[in-house]
Amino acid sequence: MANPFRVTFEIAEVIDVEQIRTGENQENLYSVSAEVYNTSTVQHDVQVRPASINMQTPPTVGEIILIFNGPNQYSGRNNVELQWYYLCTLPIQSSIYKNVLPSTDKSNVNENVLPTKTINPLQAFSGDTLIQGRFGNSIRLGSSAIQKDVSQTSIMPSWFGNNSTNKLNSDPIIILSNTSKHSSNNQDPYGRKYSIENIDTDASSLYLTTTQQINNLSLNKNTNKSGGYLNFNQSQLIGTADRILLSSKTNNIILDSSNRISLNADEILLGSEDAAEPMVHGKELIEILTLIMNSIQAGMFGSGGIYSLPADNTSIDGARKKLSKLISTKYFMKK
Repeated sequence: MANPFRVTFEIAEVIDVEQIRTGENQENLYSVSAEVYNTSTVQHDVQVRPASINMQTPPTVGEIILIFNGPNQYSGRNNVELQWYYLCTLPIQSSIYKNVLPSTDKSNVNENVLPTKTINPLQAFSGDTLIQGRFGNSIRLGSSAIQKDVSQTSIMPSWFGNNSTNKLNSDPIIILSNTSKHSSNNQDPYGRKYSIENIDTDASSLYLTTTQQINNLSLNKNTNKSGGYLNFNQSQLIGTADRILLSSKTNNIILDSSNRISLNADEILLGSEDAAEPMVHGKELIEILTLIMNSIQAGMFGSGGIYSLPADNTSIDGARKKLSKLISTKYFMKK
């Protein structure tokens, strides 16, 4: 540009986030009103846009942000019009979810936007990239944890890869988690103690592994015939939640396996939610049909035109008794 300028950073306190909620000023989407701290001049209010509109963490009222001046949409080659932008929220409380100053007037802070429970930050391991929300949701871009590497951390991970060497294993793992176990803690109101994902107790989570074994994973039923689930050391996609719903809008849902598909549930409905036609037990059906055929093969007592009895009445009685075990009480399909 013809009029180059130097970027100067200032510190400001957020005083209003109405524009984030309403989006009424379309030229200043996601912007906040802030009060600039400047010891040389009188404090003044400015409208501040996010430095990135694609990836952002909007601040709340009372938080301190780092701001700078940059060109706005009306700037050109021969003139520059300046606009304030905020780069980040300063973690003045080292908190994931609440970084307001203790001296901030609480009447100006919208307490409803902050969690009412303590949200603790995740334990980081060497090389990790962590993305953490205010409410206990997180994404970890990590790797296999080697015992030697994590021996000095405050919390041990629940996933380990190949520990056959002392070198850092670079096998990647991605963990998406919604943590539900939080507690009000008067001794730690800003949540400064490390936590870690727990696939067994988190509200919902998704693990994409390469060689990692998830030690605290538990299932309702065993999968021993398929090789179990705790000792598997190849890539897995593991999802857990209180309820899982998969919906295809216009096409098919395809489950494809080179070996086996196991459906471990106390009740299985096929066709619709009101499926009521019981499925049959294959072995019982074979035994019943075998008994009937044995009876037919044995022939009948009596001459033609006269009521006759099967020569092998025992097989008929056995088939009749097995009929009560033929249909399933757990698995149903729609007619």
